[in-house]
Amino acid sequence: FGDTVITIGQTGGIMDTGTSLIYGPEDQVMSMIDAIPGAELIPQLQLYLIPCETDLPDLEFQIEGQPYNIPGDELMMKFSQDGEDYCIFSIAVMEFA
Repeated sequence: FGDTVITIGQTGGIMDTGTSLIYGPEDQVMSMIDAIPGAELIPQLQLYLIPCETDLPDLEFQIEGQPYNIPGDELMMKFSQDGEDYCIFSIAVMEFA
């Protein structure tokens, strides 16, 4: 996550093309959340609201040694409600592993 190594060993995660979210182990996800000033949990959704002006770093991971990079600007979902913009961090804690 940017220049921070979240984990070196093997870890689990879920990336589903049917959703805009990436799910990962709590320790790794919380390491990323801790690096985002102003991140705030929305308990009903178990997702994090983040300031829309946040400049998120890229996320790089490997599958069988092949590196993949997700640009930071693709790790945020933006929506508007009642004329205000809100942004959600698109990486969430995997609660069923």
